[in-house]
Amino acid sequence: MGTLLGKALKIIWHDRKTGPFRIVAKSYARYRRFGFKDMRRKLEREYFALYPGENRAKDEERRYRQWRKRKERNIFRKAVPIDGPIFTVLTAVEKVPLSYLRSMVHSLRQQTYGRWELRIVLPKDPTGECGEFLDRITRRDSRIRLERVEEGESVAALFRRILSETEGRYILQLGEEDRLAPHALLECAKILQRKPKVRLIYSDEDRIDEKGQRHAPFFKPDWNPDLFDSFPYLGSLCCLEKSLLEEVDAWAEGYGDAAQYRFLLRAVHRLLPFEIHHIPQILYHRRVRRNEPRIFPISLDSTEAVDAVRDALKEPKVNVLPGLLEGSVKVEHPLPDPPPKVSIIIPTRDRYDLLHRCIESILEKTHYPNYEILIVDNQSSDPKTLEYFEKLQKGYAQIRVLPYDRPFNYSAINNEAVRHASGEVVALVNNDVEIISHHWLTEMVRHAIRPEIGAVGAMLYYDNLTVQHAGVVLGLGEVAGHGHKYFPRESPGHFGRLKVVQNYSAVTGACLVVRKKLYEEVGGLEETHLTVAFNDVDFCLKLREKGYRNLWTPYAELFHHESKSRGVDNTPEKQKRFEEEVRYMQRRWGRLLEKDPCYSRHLSRFFEDFRIEVYWEQRKRLYKKLRTERASS
Repeated sequence: MGTLLGKALKIIWHDRKTGPFRIVAKSYARYRRFGFKDMRRKLEREYFALYPGENRAKDEERRYRQWRKRKERNIFRKAVPIDGPIFTVLTAVEKVPLSYLRSMVHSLRQQTYGRWELRIVLPKDPTGECGEFLDRITRRDSRIRLERVEEGESVAALFRRILSETEGRYILQLGEEDRLAPHALLECAKILQRKPKVRLIYSDEDRIDEKGQRHAPFFKPDWNPDLFDSFPYLGSLCCLEKSLLEEVDAWAEGYGDAAQYRFLLRAVHRLLPFEIHHIPQILYHRRVRRNEPRIFPISLDSTEAVDAVRDALKEPKVNVLPGLLEGSVKVEHPLPDPPPKVSIIIPTRDRYDLLHRCIESILEKTHYPNYEILIVDNQSSDPKTLEYFEKLQKGYAQIRVLPYDRPFNYSAINNEAVRHASGEVVALVNNDVEIISHHWLTEMVRHAIRPEIGAVGAMLYYDNLTVQHAGVVLGLGEVAGHGHKYFPRESPGHFGRLKVVQNYSAVTGACLVVRKKLYEEVGGLEETHLTVAFNDVDFCLKLREKGYRNLWTPYAELFHHESKSRGVDNTPEKQKRFEEEVRYMQRRWGRLLEKDPCYSRHLSRFFEDFRIEVYWEQRKRLYKKLRTERASS
């Protein structure tokens, strides 16, 4: 309670000049309506917006302990009889402490699924306690075999020889110091029994420190192709069909993290999405040394990552460069010559200060060679703004001003502008954004013209250089919200996700690039039911429904002076309109809003900071109560 009171006092101090007791009134109203727990979460959310990242590490450790108590109560249950495949687990043992080796082997022997074999590869014959332990354990358990490297044979060649001899239909790699969760193989067997066409399985994972304490859980998204081309997020527990490993000639370049990333890249580029399955459970525990700075699940430097991705793509026109973080890459797809024309659409009404800053930043900083700007004037009356319109049309051939003499309707305004656009690609841009990076449009168009990609979004910052938009997560709040909101610009985010290109279910319309053909194919933005909010989310979901992947890139950076042009929804009329838009999205997309494949179900639907969700069951009951209240009113 003292911590909560301290947070409330810090918020009061922050608001001392504008309204110090605002948070007290809001918290009391929340307490009267929804109870103490929800009042506390609402206060913590406001606190995080003002002081992002404060005590985050300790808070996450506490949350993970709570999560494990709730979610891992029955993982040590007795073995389950299930008629599944034989799994072959491969591990190379070179120089490892006996305690770690014993822990690794024990994690297999306590599996609740018994159809497995362990092949321990020995580049050199172990001596001392480790050698004695391995000899003893192989005599006790016939499923464990030692494989020695023959004279003149490499470790990779030995792995391939084992692959040709083994009875297992599915192969897993296990680090010599790492551990499997007791139910890891059982969960894999269940999936393969239910979905026999699956050829690659991966899971969530965490880390073990030198004292054996688990921490740093990585709750991964479902299959995310552009994320995997950016860094090896699949991690360590990858269960692959034996025939797939033979197809890609696994271990051709050796053994280790870099070799694993290489053959996984070759493998996934051969597979269809339904052949890849993500198990959203912590099934692998990777041991790390003290103060290890690694962000990504496996050890990889940028040179190894770049070479691996370049080899897997096998497209000479695609440029692969080191990414923003060590071990990540940036894949630059080619632009045609000449590059397609882009129509930048900017709705506005008065607010000369915002529009002037937006237009001038585009003209000054955009290096993309072929674009036009369509300013949609929604009943402006300010003389300075009207004068600026005339100046722009006279001074720049690529700028046009289109009148829209009807009440404000963001969807209808943009749809009207797209009909007048002459570009093959359209960029929806708010009048309250400001360009930061010179290559913002080039970067976004490179992705937007890819045949499999739908809408492309950018990195948007608040004035104080904290994140405003880095991809839209379904289910945040009641419909959708922005992930990583309020994180500092330099932060890597949740396991590096603020610094790599990836797929998201939706991106914000404040800066959205898409091919005009696709815009028209899905009917543009929803004009009738979504005049202001959620029209961008609805648009992106319509693209996803057609089979396109939406994408977000951190390499296109802009400021977003959010909602300064039209204000916030603080009047009864605006609040009623917003609630109607929420109800429409819930009717239109239903349960899809509750399960975002680009976001883990174990992460919060209330906070935007990718924190672990401990009270999801209570949260669902709260949302149900809110929906019932809205329906009755």
